[in-house]
Amino acid sequence: MPAPKKNFVQHIALERMYRLLELAQEAHSKHPERSKRYIQLLERISTRYRMRMPLDIKTAYCKHCKTPWKEGFNIVKRVKGSMLNATCKECKTTKRYRLGTPPGKRF
Repeated sequence: MPAPKKNFVQHIALERMYRLLELAQEAHSKHPERSKRYIQLLERISTRYRMRMPLDIKTAYCKHCKTPWKEGFNIVKRVKGSMLNATCKECKTTKRYRLGTPPGKRF
């Protein structure tokens, strides 16, 4: 049996990552530990298949405590100059994002 093509496998991994993020956001209010486990699995899929996480997935959870963010409940977003400061209410970690730059460019 021939090996599956790389793009096909990465496409399936990307679908699974989006699905796990969806499940984590749904389960957070009733089962916070389960939602954190979903985020851990999402990161492992990204590592296992050697692919970068899309920006919308990267910015949807706290990197420190693995909590999916839900605006108004567990995240405070503030704009300061050209930066967006996102503070997690659970672990008090602040993540800074640059506004107005293309997704491929970093600080």
